Amino acid sequence: MPQELKQGYRFNGDVDVKTILYVSQAGQVDDITNLVLETNIYQDLFKHYMECELVVSDALSFLDSIAGVDGDQGGFNGGDVIVFSYKTKDSKMEYRDLVFGLYELSERSRDAEKRETYILNGISAEAYLTSENYISRSYGPSTVSTMVQKLIDEKIYTSKIKNLYRDYNGATKLSIQKEIKIDPSSGVRKLIVPYLSIDDAIDFFAKECDNDDHVPLFSFYEDYNGFNFRDIGLLTQELPIRKYAYLQSNVAEVSEADDDEVTYKDFDKIITFNVLKQTNILQNQRKGLFKSKTINVDILKKNKTEFNYDYNKYHSRFKTLQEKKVPGQMEGTGPTYMITSRIGHDTFAVFESENHLPKQTNETLAVTKSYMSHLFNTVVEATVYGNSDLNVGQVVELKIPNATTLGNKDKKEDKYLSGKYLITKVRHKINGDKMYVTIIECTKDTGIEI
Repeated sequence: MPQELKQGYRFNGDVDVKTILYVSQAGQVDDITNLVLETNIYQDLFKHYMECELVVSDALSFLDSIAGVDGDQGGFNGGDVIVFSYKTKDSKMEYRDLVFGLYELSERSRDAEKRETYILNGISAEAYLTSENYISRSYGPSTVSTMVQKLIDEKIYTSKIKNLYRDYNGATKLSIQKEIKIDPSSGVRKLIVPYLSIDDAIDFFAKECDNDDHVPLFSFYEDYNGFNFRDIGLLTQELPIRKYAYLQSNVAEVSEADDDEVTYKDFDKIITFNVLKQTNILQNQRKGLFKSKTINVDILKKNKTEFNYDYNKYHSRFKTLQEKKVPGQMEGTGPTYMITSRIGHDTFAVFESENHLPKQTNETLAVTKSYMSHLFNTVVEATVYGNSDLNVGQVVELKIPNATTLGNKDKKEDKYLSGKYLITKVRHKINGDKMYVTIIECTKDTGIEI
């Protein structure tokens, strides 16, 4: 989104909804744009698929008009889709063409004698088509990221779903394509997926990933561009896509920089914000941020090894948004994790013929849990003017002033809340008056100077 919107952008939150189409399983296409009171599109860094909610005000008995397949009576049957196309109203921005498989009709009520309201709930078509599939097979030897690529190609973004999108392209004249972005993992593994759903298999792979820093935190998620299997540590190192400031509306404010004045337009401003979490030291102790113990039990060799984790020894390896440590400490051992292990079997004479490649979870579990607590130390929800370029996994910078009436502290930034944030949840909300806001939930590792 350009720093100063021009062509076509008329007011803050201006949006261009090209169309909202209801496509039945029988191929009937209906434009329901004028029936929709509100549209919400959800992204989550730790959920595999995007979802949507459409609030519909229906005085046309639209549900009764939906065509059936092979002579059935039709109506909402779970096999229909919503095709949605929109963007922030600026000529330099591209339309977001999205397809959601409808899976639920909820909160249906009669709010007038001849009008009813209901919510259509949808999820990305890939989730709908793969929900009944399970996997029981071995993968490797290869990197885990290679296994993930293979799983996506064979079970998620398949030739079948691509052909389906091409069919929708022909029926709706919209372009529906998705990119696949996968961060490389380190180390060669051999893994067995023991009859898991596709989504559980993806999560299993994410837990078994390692990276070059040996601080792995991988997640599989969908955004407006497609599917992503990303190393969250690498995401924190990306440049902010946008800077937002909490300032009075319709007032040109400037930053605190000495000679580098930055004027914030209204569309750069935070409408409202809410602090969802701010440094919970007791919770961080219980979740293993500061200390923990991992007991690796080798059933075949009938022994165990222990790994004692200490945050003070490891935090310098963390990829962070701020160069700070999380405040707090503990004297005890912290939580204890117990998992089975075959560490060293690849070099042990009795078992080396199996050509076993040990899992990395035994060595990285405690570090990953600590890093997760470190990164999610402060969580803020902010509402900004609608921006169809915002996705989960992006970094933004928030500038939030001190809450004070003292003149000498005017325009001073809150040292706990201001800074770079990683977006973990996004809700794109468009109401019937075509007003558009984006609600982001974002996190940062607020702490004390190292």
